[in-house]
Amino acid sequence: MVKDKVQRFALLLFLEIFIIIVIMKVYGVHAFFIPNSDSTFYFLLQILFNDSIIFFLIFFFFYLSCINLHKIFSLTFRVLSFLIFIMYIGDIFILSSFTTHLVLDDIFKFASYAPNYLYNELPLYLFIFSILIFLVLIYLSFHLIKAKIEIKKLSSHILILSLVFINIPLYLLADNGRFVHSWLYKNFLEYNYEVMKQSQGYSQKFKEKVKNTEVFTCKKTTSTKKDIIILMVESLASYQSQFFSNIKNWTPNLDKIAQNNYAFTNFYANGFMTEDAEISILTGKFPIYAPKVFSDGGGVSFNGFYNLPESLPYILNQKGYSTEFITSADLSFSNTGTWAKSIGFNYIEGSENSYYDDKKRYHFKAASDEYLYDRVLKRISKQTNNYFLFIKTVSSHVPFVNPENENLSEEETIRYIDKHIGLFYKNLEKINFFENGILFIVGDHHPLVPLKNTEIEKFGETRAPSLVPMIIVNKDKKIVHSQFQQTDIYNSIKNYNNESSCTSKWKGDLFYGLSPEFIVHRRGDQRGIISVFTKNKDYNIKLQGDDTTIIDKQNIKSSEIIDKINYERIQRGKNKARS
Repeated sequence: MVKDKVQRFALLLFLEIFIIIVIMKVYGVHAFFIPNSDSTFYFLLQILFNDSIIFFLIFFFFYLSCINLHKIFSLTFRVLSFLIFIMYIGDIFILSSFTTHLVLDDIFKFASYAPNYLYNELPLYLFIFSILIFLVLIYLSFHLIKAKIEIKKLSSHILILSLVFINIPLYLLADNGRFVHSWLYKNFLEYNYEVMKQSQGYSQKFKEKVKNTEVFTCKKTTSTKKDIIILMVESLASYQSQFFSNIKNWTPNLDKIAQNNYAFTNFYANGFMTEDAEISILTGKFPIYAPKVFSDGGGVSFNGFYNLPESLPYILNQKGYSTEFITSADLSFSNTGTWAKSIGFNYIEGSENSYYDDKKRYHFKAASDEYLYDRVLKRISKQTNNYFLFIKTVSSHVPFVNPENENLSEEETIRYIDKHIGLFYKNLEKINFFENGILFIVGDHHPLVPLKNTEIEKFGETRAPSLVPMIIVNKDKKIVHSQFQQTDIYNSIKNYNNESSCTSKWKGDLFYGLSPEFIVHRRGDQRGIISVFTKNKDYNIKLQGDDTTIIDKQNIKSSEIIDKINYERIQRGKNKARS
């Protein structure tokens, strides 16, 4: 009798938690993404309509586990019901924290970092409370999974099945996706289905037909050999800067450097992840992955981009440079260290270096940026030949934690990294680096946080997630408003060390102000879509093997764009086979 009461209580409590979770989803998504929507009621209904298929599966599997079936089948259906519910909760957390849905592939990639993230993201009391709630859910789940709950009355069957199957017509009312933010109210099963579509491969006949149509135009220049530093700053976006956006004013030091040097106000990240930026800057390739990478079981970062002989480190090695990849982050994450070695870096250093042994660690086992800059200055003092240093910072990764006081604040964190960018710049001046050196300062991608209304109003919902600051410190003072992208850094440095400047519709030259016609951005909100920007139009390409197409209205450039995207994906597939 007591056991039955405990199980009944557990079931009622779980249903209450389910209702609370759904309310959190509706309220949280709306509060984060569409605070000024003119169609609030419609938007709220669409969240429920799209999620109704999730509700159907959760309760239908639970219902099947409560009828008179063999114990193995009942247990299987019960476990399926709870697994879907747990993933539903996980999707809400990912959506509100990173502006993207739960993608099953990401579970393998980020699982080991999840506890550290939660610890840093939440205040201690909330972290402990979350752990307690998690334990309660586990306890309830355990009791409900093993409980023998059997529905016997016909009236109970009819009532429960009516409540279960009402979700089917509700799901048929779901929007077809015409709304610009429709991906937000899609459920995570649909979203993963769309992501997996990009894994659709190309037929052999199609592969043989697709050719590289990129044509380069070259002009003679004078080869110049200077020391080169690329400072790639984590989650540094244009909206954080007064100079680059006139939205926030969190980067006074960066803005001062920009005003006195070669600044690019219309500069785009080629992807939404740090690895995307590394690929773009160091190999000159767009971070467009081959089909079927999501079937590899885990992180797919750098897949198809290993051992590229035309990478920047290889090119500069041949010119007599020493090439170094320096970060304070864990090199094992995403296999970064192995990848950096494969593209030719002479020296690679990360969080394992003894210099950081007595330093407090944050995201990805990294010490704060100030110590990374100190370490870089020590490496510079040991250089005897021309050198190329690629520096990857970490402190401004989400969750935003200010290392000076450990406050959880985006503004404070960005001001912290800005201060140390300014100090690093001044230290380079002190050692006369700029007498024979070039410094590139560039953001890797927009932070994985919701877009701000001011960003959308100023840049548009498609371009806002891709705009990052870009500065070249090279004794030149100029503000450039033409559009450029991260792959142009690669192409510009490559040209800088040759006796010619070669550009195409897809690759520009920063030093000569030669802008590419096409800008490519791998989207984080809809991962089966690649955005391509021209001066006057935005294109969205849906990846689907032979059937890859432009979603928007077709025009004369459509074939050229699709051919390029298909060619790049097929090439990555060939490289994947060799790596």
